[in-house]
Amino acid sequence: MQKKHNVYPTKKNFNSIYKLIFCCFCLTACQSTLSEKIKSPPFQVTPAYYHWQTRLELSDTEKTHLDSLKARKLYLKFFDIDKKGENSEPFPLARLQVDSNSFVPDTIVPTVFITNRSLLKLEEPQVKQLAQRLHQLIEKLSQQLGSPVIPEIQIDCDWSQQTRNSYFLLLHTLKNQYLRTDQLLSATIRLHQLKYPDQTGIPPVDRGMLMFYNMGEVTQWSEPNSILNLEIAAQYISPASPYPIPLDLALPLFRWGVLFRDGQMIRLINELGLEQLQDTSRFAWIDNTHVQVIKSTYLNGYYLYKGDQFRLEVSELADLQKAVEMLKSYFPRKSFTLAYYHLDMPILRRFPYEALSSLAEQFEQRE
Repeated sequence: MQKKHNVYPTKKNFNSIYKLIFCCFCLTACQSTLSEKIKSPPFQVTPAYYHWQTRLELSDTEKTHLDSLKARKLYLKFFDIDKKGENSEPFPLARLQVDSNSFVPDTIVPTVFITNRSLLKLEEPQVKQLAQRLHQLIEKLSQQLGSPVIPEIQIDCDWSQQTRNSYFLLLHTLKNQYLRTDQLLSATIRLHQLKYPDQTGIPPVDRGMLMFYNMGEVTQWSEPNSILNLEIAAQYISPASPYPIPLDLALPLFRWGVLFRDGQMIRLINELGLEQLQDTSRFAWIDNTHVQVIKSTYLNGYYLYKGDQFRLEVSELADLQKAVEMLKSYFPRKSFTLAYYHLDMPILRRFPYEALSSLAEQFEQRE
């Protein structure tokens, strides 16, 4: 007689089926997680610095600071573009000089500052020629740096309605005719360009660098802090209207003294601080940020007259923290570069790497 098979699962079979279902579930979950990782790379804030001096000669202290901050990227100003006269051709000035023994970070972003007046009254052939010469000089200066990675080139210009067409043509020519296919082109973005992209235009670049400083009226004696005036900044930040191209962010670390004579602003003295104005025989404090010169004297190589006045402006860590909170909506959980302006020994003494690391971590902390 034929043996009758049991159509119901035995305990042993049931355990096998359960294990199979569990394995399938785990495999599906792993595939889903892997797929998500592929689609959405980990959110990362990459620290970086601007170097805005004419000579690249980094000290051991600066190298240690960069290493501690894990800042592998340096936005290195290669040169300026300006005009010597109203009818002259745009001309490269303040070319970078490289010390042969200087440390060079892993990643360099050649940065070129172009004055707005350089682009006035340029015809299309002149703009294209400027793009060619600009790129040639970048290539020449890059050779002095050894073999750093150059994934990006940045152009810094506060364009106007009068220069927008020339500037955008310059950017378009650079990107499409001279940059490698694996190189990005970026441009600096000011607050008014952030808020009014329809009026100012959107530069034809891969990324923008939001320059979150120099936002007040530096020439006005009543201005509290033109470097970082958060009340003014708040008027330009609109979370409902993100900028049309991806943004990186530059925050200020510098300070200066704004010198006034006969009610007129006449110059800036970089890195001027409270400690340099304590001599009561030469200086009298009007309040916490304003100083009167009571005896003609020299200061940091400048001759001051009795009656001159200073307004001291500085970026404080507490204000930078407030700025980060204000800007979080512009920088959702997508990786971006957080660049500090600028790399200089006096600045590093005031901003240890731990303080700057906390700013990047602040971006990463979400409710």
